[in-house]
Amino acid sequence: MELPLTETEAETIEPYYDWEEEFLKDEYSADVKRALSDLPADYRMAVLLADVEEFTYEEIARIMECPIGTVMSRLNRARRMLLRLLHAQREDGIAQKTAPLPEQTVRRKL
Repeated sequence: MELPLTETEAETIEPYYDWEEEFLKDEYSADVKRALSDLPADYRMAVLLADVEEFTYEEIARIMECPIGTVMSRLNRARRMLLRLLHAQREDGIAQKTAPLPEQTVRRKL
Protein backbone atom coordinates (compact mmCIF):
# COMPACT_ATOMS: atom_id res chain seq x y z
CA MET A 1 0.00 0.00 0.00
CA GLU A 2 1.38 3.38 -0.97
CA LEU A 3 0.67 6.52 1.00
CA PRO A 4 0.36 9.78 -0.91
CA LEU A 5 2.86 12.49 -0.06
CA THR A 6 1.48 15.60 1.51
CA GLU A 7 2.65 19.02 0.42
CA THR A 8 4.96 19.39 3.44
CA GLU A 9 6.58 15.97 2.92
CA ALA A 10 7.29 16.70 -0.74
CA GLU A 11 9.10 19.89 0.22
CA THR A 12 11.43 18.10 2.66
CA ILE A 13 12.76 15.58 0.12
CA GLU A 14 16.40 16.31 -0.60
CA PRO A 15 17.32 17.12 -4.20
CA TYR A 16 19.24 14.57 -6.25
CA TYR A 17 22.60 15.56 -7.71
CA ASP A 18 24.20 13.80 -10.68
CA TRP A 19 27.65 13.93 -9.06
CA GLU A 20 26.47 11.63 -6.24
CA GLU A 21 25.84 8.76 -8.63
CA GLU A 22 29.19 9.27 -10.36
CA PHE A 23 31.00 9.37 -7.02
CA LEU A 24 29.35 6.16 -5.80
CA LYS A 25 29.84 4.42 -9.15
CA ASP A 26 33.56 5.15 -9.10
CA GLU A 27 33.87 4.08 -5.47
CA TYR A 28 32.26 0.68 -5.99
CA SER A 29 33.29 -0.06 -9.56
CA ALA A 30 36.88 -1.02 -8.66
CA ASP A 31 35.66 -3.64 -6.16
CA VAL A 32 33.15 -5.06 -8.62
CA LYS A 33 35.72 -5.12 -11.45
CA ARG A 34 38.17 -6.95 -9.20
CA ALA A 35 35.52 -9.51 -8.21
CA LEU A 36 34.37 -9.97 -11.81
CA SER A 37 37.92 -10.62 -12.94
CA ASP A 38 38.13 -13.51 -10.45
CA LEU A 39 35.12 -15.28 -11.97
CA PRO A 40 35.58 -18.06 -14.54
CA ALA A 41 35.09 -16.68 -18.08
CA ASP A 42 31.69 -18.33 -18.77
CA TYR A 43 30.27 -17.03 -15.50
CA ARG A 44 31.67 -13.54 -16.04
CA MET A 45 30.20 -13.41 -19.56
CA ALA A 46 26.76 -14.51 -18.32
CA VAL A 47 26.73 -11.81 -15.61
CA LEU A 48 27.89 -9.09 -17.98
CA LEU A 49 25.33 -10.02 -20.63
CA ALA A 50 22.47 -10.23 -18.10
CA ASP A 51 23.22 -7.51 -15.58
CA VAL A 52 25.18 -4.97 -17.61
CA GLU A 53 23.89 -5.42 -21.15
CA GLU A 54 20.42 -6.50 -19.92
CA PHE A 55 19.92 -9.27 -22.47
CA THR A 56 17.15 -11.81 -21.85
CA TYR A 57 17.99 -15.40 -20.91
CA GLU A 58 17.00 -16.46 -24.42
CA GLU A 59 19.32 -13.90 -26.00
CA ILE A 60 22.19 -14.91 -23.71
CA ALA A 61 21.62 -18.57 -24.57
CA ARG A 62 21.93 -17.75 -28.28
CA ILE A 63 25.03 -15.59 -27.74
CA MET A 64 26.75 -18.17 -25.51
CA GLU A 65 25.46 -21.09 -27.60
CA CYS A 66 24.05 -23.02 -24.65
CA PRO A 67 20.63 -23.97 -23.26
CA ILE A 68 18.62 -21.40 -21.26
CA GLY A 69 18.88 -23.67 -18.20
CA THR A 70 22.67 -23.42 -18.40
CA VAL A 71 22.43 -19.62 -18.57
CA MET A 72 20.20 -19.56 -15.49
CA SER A 73 22.55 -21.89 -13.62
CA ARG A 74 25.64 -19.87 -14.55
CA LEU A 75 23.99 -16.62 -13.48
CA ASN A 76 22.92 -18.07 -10.17
CA ARG A 77 26.37 -19.45 -9.43
CA ALA A 78 28.17 -16.34 -10.70
CA ARG A 79 26.08 -14.01 -8.55
CA ARG A 80 26.74 -16.15 -5.46
CA MET A 81 30.47 -16.17 -6.23
CA LEU A 82 30.45 -12.39 -6.74
CA LEU A 83 28.74 -11.91 -3.41
CA ARG A 84 31.37 -14.06 -1.66
CA LEU A 85 34.18 -12.21 -3.42
CA LEU A 86 32.80 -8.80 -2.49
CA HIS A 87 32.37 -9.87 1.14
CA ALA A 88 35.94 -11.18 1.15
CA GLN A 89 37.17 -7.86 -0.26
CA ARG A 90 35.42 -5.94 2.49
CA GLU A 91 36.78 -8.23 5.18
CA ASP A 92 40.33 -8.19 3.84
CA GLY A 93 40.41 -4.66 2.52
CA ILE A 94 41.63 -5.83 -0.89
CA ALA A 95 40.47 -8.81 -2.92
CA GLN A 96 43.11 -11.42 -2.35
CA LYS A 97 40.73 -14.31 -1.91
CA THR A 98 38.92 -16.07 -4.69
CA ALA A 99 35.52 -17.67 -4.50
CA PRO A 100 35.43 -21.44 -4.79
CA LEU A 101 34.48 -22.77 -8.18
CA PRO A 102 30.99 -24.26 -8.34
CA GLU A 103 32.41 -27.78 -8.33
CA GLN A 104 34.17 -26.98 -5.04
CA THR A 105 31.08 -25.60 -3.30
CA VAL A 106 30.19 -27.59 -0.20
CA ARG A 107 26.53 -28.52 -0.03
CA ARG A 108 24.77 -29.23 3.23
CA LYS A 109 22.39 -32.13 3.52
CA LEU A 110 18.91 -31.17 4.61
